[in-house]
Amino acid sequence: QVGELTGLLTSDLGSLKGVVSDNISRDRGLRAFSEITGTLCILFTLSTELAPVLGLLIVSVSVIVAIFKRSTVPTFKSYGIVQAHISDCVSETFSAIRTVRSFGGEKRQISMFDNLALSFQNSGTKLGVLKAANESLTRVVVYVSLMALYILGGSKVSAGKLSIGTMASFIGYTFTLTFAVQGAVNTLGDLRGTFASIERINSVLSAKDIDDSLAYGLAKELDNKETEDSNGRVHEKGTVNTRYMSALKSSSSCSDLAWSGDIHLEDVHFSYPLRSDVDVLNGLDLVIECGKVTALVGSSGAGKSTVVQLLARYYEPTQGRITVAGEDIRVFDKREWSQIVS
Repeated sequence: QVGELTGLLTSDLGSLKGVVSDNISRDRGLRAFSEITGTLCILFTLSTELAPVLGLLIVSVSVIVAIFKRSTVPTFKSYGIVQAHISDCVSETFSAIRTVRSFGGEKRQISMFDNLALSFQNSGTKLGVLKAANESLTRVVVYVSLMALYILGGSKVSAGKLSIGTMASFIGYTFTLTFAVQGAVNTLGDLRGTFASIERINSVLSAKDIDDSLAYGLAKELDNKETEDSNGRVHEKGTVNTRYMSALKSSSSCSDLAWSGDIHLEDVHFSYPLRSDVDVLNGLDLVIECGKVTALVGSSGAGKSTVVQLLARYYEPTQGRITVAGEDIRVFDKREWSQIVS
């Protein structure tokens, strides 16, 4: 999951940042939409007969953008997912390169990377085609609208129903409207990728339940953190957020129990999240007596390191529980429990 988290912190969050910064500093976003609204009002004031032609332009572009939205969100999403998988594959391969070479897994990893790269290329090509089609159709609609405007406006000028000055003003404002429409379309195109990024972020954040004891510990640490006001006075926040857990043991209770009671692994079952089909521990019942040194002895893969990781609460048992002096260790603030273990 390293690549997925890396992609979330870099690509997806970067997409959210980019859509804000790019559309504030350029002729896009709110500026483009406000220019469209203001220009249409002026055009209707100049000529109520010619302005509906440009109103039709806005409607046509809106339809194109709606179609683009419906067709590209899944593509944007798959594009980001494949990108995260590539990062995951590369980081895991290089971080465990000795293991890969020891088992002769170079060809397997190369094949896996080639398949991911091909999927990334296909997604990128499809996304590029959709973006190009959206841009092309938008320009066609703009140019057709301009031609219709010039033909209709020219005929009215020839017939004496419209002054040359009004027509010249109308053309000038039309170019303003055209650039504003292009900016709005680009903004909506950026939002498609941003919405896909938000979906991926939510899918990652909602994939796991909240670790109550860890959330409580972090909230307590933040609430008790000293803050400095504008006058330089230091204040301490004294309100602990009890949103996550209402009955956690205190640090002193945690320390007293850790030094005075036995640790008991009661019917513990466990499998690692990425290999949930492989049971590492299956009904383990172990008592680690207080005041004694207990050695875990066994063959490679028997679960010795897994027991240590469960005691440190890097993972939680899939079934059963771990107690200290009869108290389930999940009722302790995880941050304080980690301090006791260390």
